[in-house]
Amino acid sequence: MKLVAIGSPPAAETKKEESKLLWNYIKKNRFLAFSVVAFGLIGWSMLSGTNIFVQQLVDLIVDGNSGSFGETLIFAAVFTTAAGAMYFLSQVVSEKFVAVIGKDIRNDLHDAVMRRSKHDFNTTDTAEYISAVSNDVNTFGSNFKMSLWIVSGSASGISALIIMLLYSVPLTLVAIGCSIIAVLLPIIFSKSMQKRQMNLMENQAAFTVEMKEIYSGHEVISSLNLIKSFKERFARSNESLTNADYSVDFLRAAVTGSGQIFTFASKFIMILVAGFLVMNGAITLGAFTLFVALQSTFSGNVGMVFQIMPIISSMKPVVEKITRYMEYSDDSFTGTKDVTFIKEVEVRGLTFNYNENVPLLEGFTFSIKKNQKIALTGPSGCGKTTLIKLLSGDYASYSGDILYDGVCLRELDREKLRRLITIIHQNTYIFNDSIKNNIMLGEFFTEKAFEEAVCLSGVSKFLPDTAEGLNTNCGEKGVNLSGGQKQRIAIARALIRGAKFLVLDEGVSAVDVETANEIEQELLNIPDLTLLTVTHRIKDGLLDKYDRIVQMVPTPI
Repeated sequence: MKLVAIGSPPAAETKKEESKLLWNYIKKNRFLAFSVVAFGLIGWSMLSGTNIFVQQLVDLIVDGNSGSFGETLIFAAVFTTAAGAMYFLSQVVSEKFVAVIGKDIRNDLHDAVMRRSKHDFNTTDTAEYISAVSNDVNTFGSNFKMSLWIVSGSASGISALIIMLLYSVPLTLVAIGCSIIAVLLPIIFSKSMQKRQMNLMENQAAFTVEMKEIYSGHEVISSLNLIKSFKERFARSNESLTNADYSVDFLRAAVTGSGQIFTFASKFIMILVAGFLVMNGAITLGAFTLFVALQSTFSGNVGMVFQIMPIISSMKPVVEKITRYMEYSDDSFTGTKDVTFIKEVEVRGLTFNYNENVPLLEGFTFSIKKNQKIALTGPSGCGKTTLIKLLSGDYASYSGDILYDGVCLRELDREKLRRLITIIHQNTYIFNDSIKNNIMLGEFFTEKAFEEAVCLSGVSKFLPDTAEGLNTNCGEKGVNLSGGQKQRIAIARALIRGAKFLVLDEGVSAVDVETANEIEQELLNIPDLTLLTVTHRIKDGLLDKYDRIVQMVPTPI
C-alpha cells in the first residue's frame, strides 16, 4: 500500500531541524542530560583506570613485594567498587534519559497529529500516524541510546589513550595504528545503512496500515469467506517487513562482526610488540599487561563509536518524518475573534469545489436564525455534507461569505467555533469504554449538567435495558450498542458541552424509522437549540415540525 508523503523541506533546512528537534528535548531534560554525560565520563574513565592497579599488582608479584601487595590490593578493590558504582549509575541514568525523551517525543508527536485540520488529517492513513508514534519513535529511542554509548565509549577510549601515552608513546602509536582499520570499516557502510533503515521504516508503516485494514474489515472478510485470501495478503506484507528488518540487522551484524575481527587482530599485534619489549627489558610484565588491556579498551571503544555512527546516521529519514509532523501548522484559519450565535448564521454566494474543474457549490446562499429548526434536503452529490464541513471550518478554500452574527468565519477562533457547532454523523464513533465515559470523554461536568444531557438526549430511556446502566461497557466501536443508542450518546456529548447549534448530518439514517423519528422529535422539542437536519428525505410526520425546508440541487456541470 502506497503511503502519502508529507512534503520534504530542503536538505540544509532538514539537517538544521534534526539538530533542533534533539536539542529541544535535551534542553528540556538538561539535568538528566548532564547526569548522563557526567556519570558516563567518570564511570568509564575510572573503569579504564582500574588497569593501572592490575599493572602495579603484576609488577609487585614479579618483584615478590608482598608488603605492598596487600595495601595495593585494598586500594584496587575500593577503586574498582567505586568505578562499578559509577558505571551502574551511568547506565541507569542513560536508560531513564532515553525513556523520558521517548515519552516527550510521543506526547508531542501525538499533539502534532491531533492538531492537524480535518482535511489534512484525512490525507494520510491513520495507520501511518500510529506507525510514526510507535515504530518510528521506538526506533529513534533505540538509536538515541546508541548515541549515548558514544559518550561513554569516547570517555573510555580517551582515558585509555592518555594512560598509554604516560607509559609509552611508541606502543601508543602502535595501538592507534591498529585501530585505523576498525575506524574506516563502518564509514564505508554508512550510506547503505541509511537506505536499509529507510526501507525498514516504510515497511513498518505499510505493515501497520495492512493490519489496520484487515482487522477493521474483519466482518466483510469473514462474511465473504476471504480469510484464506487475506491470510496470504498479510503473509506477503509480513514477509516484506521481515526481509527489511533482517536487511538492517544483517548489515549491522556485518559491520559489528568485522570490527570485532580487526579489534582482536590489533590485540594480537599489541601482544606481539609489547611482548618483544618485555623480553628485551624495555617494559615490565605489569606494563605489558596494562597495554594489552588498554589497547583492547581503546580499540574496542573507538571501533564501537564508529560502528554506531552509521547506525545513528541511518536515523535521518526517521527524524525527518517526525520533524515534518511536529513542524506542521495549519495557516488556513488564523482568526482569534470570539464566536457568537445570538442572531443568525449566514452563507452568501458560497462557491466551493474539490476538483477545480467541477464546482460542487456555486453561489449558494442560506441562513439559519438562532433556535430555528431547518431541514436541508437534496439528492446525493448536491453538497449537503460539504456545506456542513464549511460551516464548521473544515475547509478554507471557498469563495463567498460564511458569517456568524455578521463576523466572517475566517476571523473567528476555530477552536471556539467547534464548541458552538456540533455535528452528529451517520456513523458515530464510540470508544471501548463505559456509556458514562463515552459522554464525558475525559472532561468534568456537574451532576446537574450530566443528568440533563442524559435526559434530553434520550440516553436515560435505554439505560434500564443495559447490564450496568451508565457503567455498561460499549465495546469496541460500540459493538454492544444499537445504532439508535450510539446516536443518543453522540447527542448527549453535544448537549453536555452546551452546544447551541446541532447538525444531524444523516445522523439518524442508520437507525430504524421509529427510532429516527423519536430522536428527531426530541431534538425539535428543545426550545433553545438551533437544529439543522441534513437528509435525503424528511421522516414521515415530521415535515410540518420544521420552521423551514431548504432544498439543495446539484450544481450544473
